[in-house]
Amino acid sequence: MKLFLFIISLFPYTVVGFVLGTTGIKISDWQFWAIIASLIITDIIFIIREKIRGIRNLNLYLCGQYRPGNPWEFQGVFSSEQKAIKACRNENYFYAPIELDKEIPDQTEEMPEVIYPMWE
Repeated sequence: MKLFLFIISLFPYTVVGFVLGTTGIKISDWQFWAIIASLIITDIIFIIREKIRGIRNLNLYLCGQYRPGNPWEFQGVFSSEQKAIKACRNENYFYAPIELDKEIPDQTEEMPEVIYPMWE
């Protein structure tokens, strides 16, 4: 997929070269490089926009351990459910999907969707 996206990203450069070569339009060196630079900047903006979109859609998984006498102990936050399951070392470990940028209410509530993978 990355190779395909790289090949597609070369398309604007090919079009510029084709148009300039076949139409007989004459431009100076600095104009040519200004066009190329603007295309590169456009590519960079596109890549940054895609990375930000990926961060916004990120699912996180909180991993914790139940200990008698304590509500629970924090064990980590993981980017995938598989990594959270792998971090669960025994039947006292659990994980739960969490939402990024979600405000927590003042009153205590149970964590939704707590999963103990060793019990399943």
